[in-house]
Amino acid sequence: MTKWIFALLWAASWIAGADMAAAQESWARVNSATASANARQVIIDASAWDDGCKGIRIAVPDATIAIEGISIVYATGRVHAENFSTPIRVGGDAQSRVFAPTADARKINLVTVRFTRIDRSARAATIELWGLRPASSTGDRPTVQKRQFKFESDGPETARRSEPRTRSVEPSPRAVEAERAPAPSQPRSLQRSAPPSAAPSPPVATAPPPPPADSVPAPTSRSRGLQSQDAPRPPASVPPPGAPSTNPAQVSDKPYSEVDVFFGTDRKRESDRSKFGRSLATFGTVSSKQLTLGKAVVTVPKEGREVGSIPRPEWDLLVTRFSFREENPARDFTLHAVDILSRDEFARQARDKVRTSRRYRGQAFIFVHGYFVTFEDALFRAAQISHDLEFDGVPFVYSWPSVAGLTGYVLDRGRARDARDLLRDFVDTVAKESGATEVHLIAHSMGADPLLEVLRDISNSEPKLARGKPRFGEIILAAPDVTRESFEKIATQITGLRRGMTLYASSNDRALAASRFTRLGESPAGYVPTGGPVVVPGAADTIDVSNLDTSFFGVNHSTFADRQPLLHDMQRLISEGARPPSTREMSFTLIQGTGGAYWRFEKPRSP
Repeated sequence: MTKWIFALLWAASWIAGADMAAAQESWARVNSATASANARQVIIDASAWDDGCKGIRIAVPDATIAIEGISIVYATGRVHAENFSTPIRVGGDAQSRVFAPTADARKINLVTVRFTRIDRSARAATIELWGLRPASSTGDRPTVQKRQFKFESDGPETARRSEPRTRSVEPSPRAVEAERAPAPSQPRSLQRSAPPSAAPSPPVATAPPPPPADSVPAPTSRSRGLQSQDAPRPPASVPPPGAPSTNPAQVSDKPYSEVDVFFGTDRKRESDRSKFGRSLATFGTVSSKQLTLGKAVVTVPKEGREVGSIPRPEWDLLVTRFSFREENPARDFTLHAVDILSRDEFARQARDKVRTSRRYRGQAFIFVHGYFVTFEDALFRAAQISHDLEFDGVPFVYSWPSVAGLTGYVLDRGRARDARDLLRDFVDTVAKESGATEVHLIAHSMGADPLLEVLRDISNSEPKLARGKPRFGEIILAAPDVTRESFEKIATQITGLRRGMTLYASSNDRALAASRFTRLGESPAGYVPTGGPVVVPGAADTIDVSNLDTSFFGVNHSTFADRQPLLHDMQRLISEGARPPSTREMSFTLIQGTGGAYWRFEKPRSP
């Protein structure tokens, strides 16, 4: 009898403890925002929730979306941002996983959600923000609502989830396929079981849980240098790019992704080289004075690479490059194919590629490199930009005949200018024959000189373009090596050709340091002198990114933290065209300079 009494007392105390735990923490609907059918992001105001929260979830009761990124601005000024290589599907009764889980409650001011609509509905969508209310919460806002949180089913395994799941690596496809059946079952990062409907409370954490898989930094590696010893070693046998798999189910297990890059160049063709059992077209550092078109396939390692970097097995010396090991597609950027195409075939394959784009539907970009860049470097950089921006449109690159040497700055300047006419031909071909409805232009350093001249020539020869729909989307100039006077004149003249123009100016770009030396101290447009950067009101948005590093576009390399904000801003600029810059990046501060207003990147303070 005594045993039964003790058993009953224990059961009663356990139930009371469970009820108390359920009452201590609960999920509450903080606020919501309405997104139009064409919207790609929403900003949800959470400042009215004075009690803080220990994590958030996103719910969309009347639509289906794929969350691509989320940014949380805390009341302290600290920013938590996550970008997802595998977008998170949310809709109906399927809510997102927990974002930014913490052991203590933290007050949130704003939450920005970047997403893609999957349901293709013309109706507006309601994006709800839910917060985990702490035990000590006593405020009146928001009202706690009982809600059963379910996760989008990935397969039969979902129904068996009853315990909190530990962090695991998710697959990383580059785009979400709309109207597709759920992907094969994969464990989610930090995924929790659905809280009971009567008491929606996850387990109480005594310490901060591990970060999501998407936020774990990759092992550090040095571009064009020795990689970290912590970097994952490639498998014993890596299938060559393009090689058929004996097991179709294992095709996605290759340790690299393949990026198609369409190119135009006026470099002189050299003897082809053999690789992977096929011939690859090769181009040197001398001008051919004619335009050659083609397509390359670049492999990008899936793991062990910092965003913005291009790992290769060689070192750059002053006049040559020294390889210290064989290249491996599991850890290096490699060229699988470089094929010459006729103009008609070039346009046909580009149109086929444009038709497959979904996230950046109908879009393309043209990248023009700066000085000290080989033909292979140009292909690698275009592939890196496309890959890291998750750009599923068509990447194009124009490679003029840089001598690819630190001592060749003066010679490179002349060669860049000599390439203007052929660059114009290439830009016209892409704009008129590729099938892209919007073409963005990206140039770094010396590559901005011929590009701006081409745009001025288009404006002069086709004045009707200035009065109609802009031919180009965003024009992005990273530390442009052109005179300030030339930039001011051309920027004003070409306003009708583009959707918008952004100038990233810097005082620490090494290519600009060489430019100032050869110009006897005269500051180019991309340099930030003591009086501030060049400003052309109404023609371009100038952003001082001296606290970052624009040189990852060219010969120099930076840290992961320095690359990520710039790439993230470029991604939002191309995908959304949001202006002013402070609406894209919380770290951009408006500065009233003597020549006009510009923005400056300020590194976030440590929490």
